[in-house]
Amino acid sequence: MAAFVVLVLVLLWLQLLLWWPPSTTAVSSTVSTAKTGCQENCGSVTVPYPFGLDDNPSCFREGFDLHCNRSSNPPQLLYSNVKVIEISLEGQLHILNYIGYDCYNTSGNFWSFPWLNLSARPYTFSETHNRFTVIGCDSDARITGYNGRNFTSGCSMICDDQQSPINNSCSGIGCCQTSIPKGFKSFELYLYSFNNHTNVLDFNPCAYAFLVNYEWYNFSVSDLGGYMDFYNRNRENVPLVLDWAIEEYSCENVSRSDPSYACRNNSECFNSPNGLGYLCKCSPGYQGNPYLDDGCQDVNECADPATNDCDAPSAICTNTPGNYTCSCPPGMEGDGRKTATGCTALQKKKFPVMQVALGIHHELHTQINIALMRSVPL
Repeated sequence: MAAFVVLVLVLLWLQLLLWWPPSTTAVSSTVSTAKTGCQENCGSVTVPYPFGLDDNPSCFREGFDLHCNRSSNPPQLLYSNVKVIEISLEGQLHILNYIGYDCYNTSGNFWSFPWLNLSARPYTFSETHNRFTVIGCDSDARITGYNGRNFTSGCSMICDDQQSPINNSCSGIGCCQTSIPKGFKSFELYLYSFNNHTNVLDFNPCAYAFLVNYEWYNFSVSDLGGYMDFYNRNRENVPLVLDWAIEEYSCENVSRSDPSYACRNNSECFNSPNGLGYLCKCSPGYQGNPYLDDGCQDVNECADPATNDCDAPSAICTNTPGNYTCSCPPGMEGDGRKTATGCTALQKKKFPVMQVALGIHHELHTQINIALMRSVPL
């Protein structure tokens, strides 16, 4: 009988091992955002596909080539002669934009009115991130946009003393900001002084105008002072945000079977905010570069309790492609989720082996009694 009980225990243990689901562990690896065999960085800037460096035509989508100036230290990523400081796969290209100025001193008037033309590229100036900004106390400034949207906007300001402007305020006294429309690809700046800064020369010899990422700029009264101080302090540039898109098509009219369709495996199409095309994003449960064939990799939600709803530590999280499941271990019941029934212990029952053993003992006791009765003479 002892051998029989041991056999039953072994069988129950094997069944328990079969019930318990194996844990799934994703293999962590660093996945490149550039095409295979292509340089991914220029200096400190990552260059993800569809962008690529212009020394290898197979590394970028048409219109998305950039130049890496390796002769500078550190190397600089450039669009034309404009520095690129960041590329986002969410549809933004961050660059450094030249500051326009109109300055006066005893030697005369010195000025620079910059312009920028993106008409040959799939970029526009972001209306949600940028503002046309003017600094000065004897100034009239204009921005004229074209190629996609034609408009002119600007600011005019006169302030007689240094006490009138207010720090952190760009509402029209010493500093003015105005919004820009969506969808234009080129602009020109113009600055004019009403009185050649004659009445304000001691505290404001220069006026400045620039298109800038409004989250970066915070006006200070000190920006008005000094001859070209603001220009030199910022090394001639301010940050500017461009919107980019796969142009000429929207998600509604692009053919998914067209080889040039940009959204690859495990990704989805969405229309670009600038209204000129579409962008791609990884499907839920995936992350990475949606413009590469295998750029969207499965997210292991089970690796981080914050990314799954399983009722740890009692529940079991199992990663699946693009998703995960929650379950309860043997001896517990429920759906394993924190927001639902979770896992609760099953009601205790008599151990089956004991029932089998007791049954054998009872049957043996009965047979012994019968044998004894038969062996006793009447």
